[in-house]
Amino acid sequence: CTGVVAWLAHQPSGTKEIVAHGAAFKIFQRRYLAGALLAMAADWLQGPYVYALYESYGINHEQNATLFVFGFGSSAVFGTFVGSLADRFGRRRLVFVYC
Repeated sequence: CTGVVAWLAHQPSGTKEIVAHGAAFKIFQRRYLAGALLAMAADWLQGPYVYALYESYGINHEQNATLFVFGFGSSAVFGTFVGSLADRFGRRRLVFVYC
């Protein structure tokens, strides 16, 4: 997904507004993508160690799998719901509600 965004960022644009802000935006975009890729790589690298950590707490493989399924499932369900709330009330307000 991030690779597609990076590829689309390098496609030529015909609008004058984007061209006028192109250089500063491209610098921002490259910095953002570099940080996002680094964060994703760190998340992928820590994945196998989470199982070992949970096993050290006495949680077996099946229980760990159940935790992950419910975690990702709840993110999918509540993420879309909360996303629509953020569109309606604004991200800033929802951040304060979360905190």
